Formats: sequence, C-alpha cells, structure tokens
Amino acid sequence: MAKRKQKGNVVRMGYDVHEALRRRKKKGESWNKFFRRVFCLPGRDGKEPERRSYWLLESTKVLFASEKEARGHAILVAVGKGKRKAETPIKVSEEL
Repeated sequence: MAKRKQKGNVVRMGYDVHEALRRRKKKGESWNKFFRRVFCLPGRDGKEPERRSYWLLESTKVLFASEKEARGHAILVAVGKGKRKAETPIKVSEEL
C-alpha cells in the first residue's frame, strides 16, 4: 500500500496553546479550514474569505460584533458621563 504524501508542515505547540485553539474550532471542522478561517486565508479553491466587520466606539476604543451591542454600550457610557446624546459607533473592517 502506497503512503499518502503529506501536504504542509508539522507545527509544534504547547498543550495550553492547543487547548485554546481547540476551544475556538467548530465541531467537525478540520484544522486546515480552522486556520484558514482564523487568519482569513483563501481556500484551496482560491475563493477569498469574507472580511469581518466590527463596530468601534472611539471614546472607549472597544470593538463590538454587532451595531446593537455598540449602541447599547454607547448609551451606557453616555449615561455614566451625564451626557444627553450617545456616541455613534463607526463600522470598521479588517485589512490584511
């Protein structure tokens, strides 16, 4: 029986790093797909991955996954500072 030729390189990592990555990996997802998703690398078929977009509050320098979360936090910050108007979140996208 012929041995299958490996594609890629062996990577050594500590147990704690492996556990942290394993927790972020989706169920049934291969490590190849996981790293391509995390690092926004193109797939083997050449398709570019979707760029993630976030919502930023400039005053607190905090990123949020959704606009609703960002607006809610902006309102809490405005109330805490005694302001009448909340800050408007800015949409930002990652660039590689």
